Amino acid sequence: MECKSHSRVVIKGCPFSKAIVREPLPGNFKSAKIKDYDGNADPEEHLARLGNMAMLHCYANRIKCKMFLTTMVDSAQRWFERLASKSIHFFEDFQKVFLHHFSSSKKYKNTAFSFFEVKQSLKESLRAYIRRFNIVALDVPSCVPETKTTAFTQGLREGEFFRSLTKKAPGDFEDLLARAEKYINMEA
Repeated sequence: MECKSHSRVVIKGCPFSKAIVREPLPGNFKSAKIKDYDGNADPEEHLARLGNMAMLHCYANRIKCKMFLTTMVDSAQRWFERLASKSIHFFEDFQKVFLHHFSSSKKYKNTAFSFFEVKQSLKESLRAYIRRFNIVALDVPSCVPETKTTAFTQGLREGEFFRSLTKKAPGDFEDLLARAEKYINMEA
């Protein structure tokens, strides 16, 4: 594959259009300082990181294509090299074929049901349980607040805090966390 940006070089086998290949890099060009993509990580997350970097530097579509290419390694690089010659004319083309090809690596979002899978283990502190529960919460796009509170309570192991919640139900999740703070301090 010959894919150079000199204005008179004939592009042989390069998936980028002539316009992309010939687009000069801006003076402020910086390679993406993100983790390389090898085909195993979530492709949407990779594109989001790349998009943030491109937006920060105000890169045009053609430059985004070139920057995107610099992040691909291993199987992702081999996949790119096998794309049809001159098949990518816009960043959207690149993005579409990339997402389609690496769709099996997509990380599926948690749902409200994911909360019910989080259980406090016998030796786990209340602080550690809350931390783990909140990590799951970051990946749940939307949830009825009562579901979150119910799932948290059902995941608690038997103990003083659990008993206090059964005697007087928390008003909401924030109330639950405020009440938990007292018990966290007792554990320390």
